[in-house]
Amino acid sequence: MTGAINTVIGLDSVIVHSPVDDGSGAVRTFSINHRRGYIDHAWTIGHEKDGTTYVWQDNFVVKIEEAARSTLTRLRAHGIEGPWIAMATLTGIRGARLFLGDHELSEPAWQDPAFLGEIIDDRLDKEALKPFIDGFWRLFGIDAAQ
Repeated sequence: MTGAINTVIGLDSVIVHSPVDDGSGAVRTFSINHRRGYIDHAWTIGHEKDGTTYVWQDNFVVKIEEAARSTLTRLRAHGIEGPWIAMATLTGIRGARLFLGDHELSEPAWQDPAFLGEIIDDRLDKEALKPFIDGFWRLFGIDAAQ
């Protein structure tokens, strides 16, 4: 254990996760670094209050860009190069509402799980990740192109 990061060595992977919540036994984020050269990331993008789940856009839009950057950095450090394949799926999202601004909420998310697609790209930069971000907005009934 290092600071707020916990590491678990597994048979075919290394799992890195945030601290375990004493009440729920859950973590807010984790990463599984597979020995075969791929990485799975998972993190919480919302919070439940009074029976409704609320989602903050930065918890997905910003974090997916950060996850892509950190993954490429980690894999390149081991001599692994692209093209890269990325997939994104949101789970437990049906009925969640997205904060849009001051006291304004989106329509409830309508699909669960919500597979946002697959991207194959040499850089996985912000532009390459745009289909994931557009899909995220559409899940809440919003056309990001408008």
